[in-house]
Amino acid sequence: MSTLTCNLTAVDEHIRIAAIWDGAGSSGNKLWRRADDENNGQFILLTDALELAGYLVDVSGDPLLDVDGDPLLAESAGLAFHDYDVASNKDYSYYIEISSTGQASAIESASVSLHSAYLHAVTKYSGISNLRAGAALGDQSHARRFSFASSLQIPANSVLPVVRLSPIEEGSISMATIIPQQFDSRRASLRSVYTSRAMCCLRDAFGNKWFGRLADFKEVPQGLHFLFNFSLEILDFNESLA
Repeated sequence: MSTLTCNLTAVDEHIRIAAIWDGAGSSGNKLWRRADDENNGQFILLTDALELAGYLVDVSGDPLLDVDGDPLLAESAGLAFHDYDVASNKDYSYYIEISSTGQASAIESASVSLHSAYLHAVTKYSGISNLRAGAALGDQSHARRFSFASSLQIPANSVLPVVRLSPIEEGSISMATIIPQQFDSRRASLRSVYTSRAMCCLRDAFGNKWFGRLADFKEVPQGLHFLFNFSLEILDFNESLA
């Protein structure tokens, strides 16, 4: 049986998962991930479109060998998946499954350490990353507020309003970040997250991770830098494809 290895590397604000595979090339393979305090500790399916390039072959279809007699592996960007939906300083475990045979790699673990907050728009339907657009934020304070959904109503012939509460709990995060003028690419990245109107993921250096949609978003020029104020409405989000 061919050998399948799940190789993990912490790269800045995400984890790179590379498949080391000495079998024939295949597509539509699965990548699974778990963390102790997420999704009840169960593995979730991050992608079912992972490609394995396999080994290089000659004109007759036989594998090409190196000087030690081992197969030469093909190079392909599809061999790696970049996972951005990971909280800081938390261990995540991964394994790769070949869809056609069910063969699975051993489980490997890795973590990242964020030095400041990071905001990105999320996608679930890519074979190479769950990042749609992202921007690193300065190490700014943020406030978290939870409250029950409510509405203010004034019934007919009533002097005082009536507040109706919902059993649904709502949460929001307000945050400010400063970006110097010379870092225009960071400004463009932050705007692209907002204009995507996609589900977003906000992480900080303290191990917190929230999903939601950007609400208020303001860009205020202040001399040599820009001040960005935004709010994230916290929503339930199922990261798994399954």
